[in-house]
Amino acid sequence: MRHQKVICVCALFFAASPFRLRAQSQLGTGAISGTIQDASGQAVQSATVTATNTGMGMTRTVSTTGAGDFNIPVLPTGQYTLTVEKTGFTKIEQKNLTVTVGSTVTLKLKLQVGTVTTQVDVSADSPLVDSTQTEEVSLINRLEIDNLPINGRRYDQFALLAPGVTRDGRFGLLSYRGISGIFNNFQIEGLDDNQALFSEARGRTRVASSISANAIEQFQVEKSNFLPEYGRSLGGGINTVVRSGSNAFHADGFYYFRNHGLSAADPLSKATGAVKPYEQRQQLGGSIGGNIIRDKLSIS
Repeated sequence: MRHQKVICVCALFFAASPFRLRAQSQLGTGAISGTIQDASGQAVQSATVTATNTGMGMTRTVSTTGAGDFNIPVLPTGQYTLTVEKTGFTKIEQKNLTVTVGSTVTLKLKLQVGTVTTQVDVSADSPLVDSTQTEEVSLINRLEIDNLPINGRRYDQFALLAPGVTRDGRFGLLSYRGISGIFNNFQIEGLDDNQALFSEARGRTRVASSISANAIEQFQVEKSNFLPEYGRSLGGGINTVVRSGSNAFHADGFYYFRNHGLSAADPLSKATGAVKPYEQRQQLGGSIGGNIIRDKLSIS
């Protein structure tokens, strides 16, 4: 009986927690692509290119084509180290590459003639401009979600930070370029997150979102020219990635407090002698994450 209770508790814990198996992460991703050349600018064929997620320990390996090109798609968001190896050339290790949802990090690297035991370490930030991107998008990251004020704890309201996104006149839904909020498309990890009956965001604006803002890693605000897989809408869309654990344990907490004593009086109500309405809001929570099996399974 005791073992059955333990199993039930564990099942409920995993069902309520956004966790991710490293081998099965295929949605809400980014990519790394580029070209490998030698010192004279000629393409290097059949070079081994390995991308390693520094937080998860996940690796992906591909080979360059006859034109020296490579593409590593379907990469979970996070920090990466890219390693390039080819017999007769020195090994290159490019660090601090940031992969975000829906984006492609594009690189152009040169191999120098030398022994395989020689390694050249390159530490640089990811390119600021994604030259492969045709759609008009904005990225809302964890730093903004953590530190900017929001009323109602609906993470998708941070999309109002993107140019061209406002509230429509119905229920405060998101409006892209003045188009009604019922024509948008919401995805979480590439999966549908729309409210089917009203063609709006799940939960609409009356209740909190089905996923806490504290569980969101980042999301992409798609405004126009987006790819077909992000389409299905006349307005715009939101493509969201849920926070994931890593090999390092981490934790955070929050406490939001608001009451009528801290609020300003409505100028119109003040003119008629009305008092400020009573209001008391206290929201608190937190999260913890880390690895269960190093480089294999983590939870957040």
